[in-house]
This record gives sequence, C-alpha cells and structure tokens, in this order.
Amino acid sequence: MKRILLAALLLPLSAFADDFDDYVAAVYGGKGGFVRAGNTYIGNNDIIVKAGNSYISSRGIATRAGNTYISEGNETVVRAGSSFIKNNDVITRAGNCYSGSDGVSVKSGAYLDKP
Repeated sequence: MKRILLAALLLPLSAFADDFDDYVAAVYGGKGGFVRAGNTYIGNNDIIVKAGNSYISSRGIATRAGNTYISEGNETVVRAGSSFIKNNDVITRAGNCYSGSDGVSVKSGAYLDKP
C-alpha cells in the first residue's frame, strides 16, 4: 500500500488535468494564450470563470454533466477516455497536449496556449 501511495504522489501533476483545463483546451471556442488563477482563466481576449459545472465567458455559458459538455455555442462534446468528440472534430489529450484539427493546445503550469 505504501508503494502505491508513493507512486501516486510521484506522478507528475500534469497527469491530473481537471475538467476546467479540459474545457478550455478542448471545448471552449476561443483561442489564444490563457493564464489560470484558481477558478479563472484570463486570456488575451476573454476571461473564463468556472462556477460549479458551468463555465462563463464573453462567448456565453457552457455546462458539464458527467462526460458531456454543452459548449457556449450549444455544441455537444463528449469525453471518452482522453478524447473529446465534437460534431466535426476529435481532440485527443496526451499529457499536457490537446491535439485536434485546429492544432495542438499546450498547457504548461498555469499557462495554456490554444491555437
């Protein structure tokens, strides 16, 4: 048991991306560089605030229920493992990178760059 606990503590924190990071990188419709401060992402052109299972930005309000997100543009995005399935795209997360047809979003510490 001690070995399992120690191994879990030594895993990089990036392996534990939360739903807010996933939302901004894979679901949110905006682009640019974002810096996270708690439950807020501050970007070049927008501010995104997480309140419970809702994400509020100038683009509108998005929500999450289980593995399903309803984006601010009313698009349904379903998370299946480390993939996010949209109407016309699949975005796959590998570590700190989210790769889809628009390019690769990269999260480094509190900074997230989205093409």
